[in-house]
Amino acid sequence: MGGYEAAEAAFQHSLAIARREQDPSLELRVLASSGNIGGHQLRWEECLSRCLESLKLATRIEDPHSKLRAHFWAVYSLLASIGDVAGARVHAAE
Repeated sequence: MGGYEAAEAAFQHSLAIARREQDPSLELRVLASSGNIGGHQLRWEECLSRCLESLKLATRIEDPHSKLRAHFWAVYSLLASIGDVAGARVHAAE
């Protein structure tokens, strides 16, 4: 109801909880979802940053859905923000 700002506040709160509780699975899901919302709002830098951060966690955690979401939005953000076709291909291949 509050738009992007309300969603961002909720994501930041959720991320703080995940880190406080040392729950990397929750942190991964929050970051991937936050990147997803950033992409829908055309906030490409935020989207890419969160997707890449979530993919670092995904190397330690088995969560194919969040990993797919992060790669998907990384592709879009790389293409839309800087036209990095080679970088986007790497994520698309995953």
